[in-house]
Amino acid sequence: FKPGDAYANFVSGFQSVGVSAFYLVAQLCLGLHLWHGIWSLTQTFGWAHPKYDPLRRKVATAFSLVVVAGNISFPIAVLMGVIQ
Repeated sequence: FKPGDAYANFVSGFQSVGVSAFYLVAQLCLGLHLWHGIWSLTQTFGWAHPKYDPLRRKVATAFSLVVVAGNISFPIAVLMGVIQ
């Protein structure tokens, strides 16, 4: 840990396989949480209808996947040596 050096702390933290694995699992949980939240939000707005349900599912899935994919790219890039 280097006080004030966020980049070095970021890299050194994700160089640990255990820390990266825990972070990946946490991001998968975040994805499920986001998916449920978006699904429920659209239901609250009154968009729950058999006609719109497939679209609601696709929007919730796409948004969740984008967020999770972006977040898990950080530890993967560090572990693969792309970020040093």
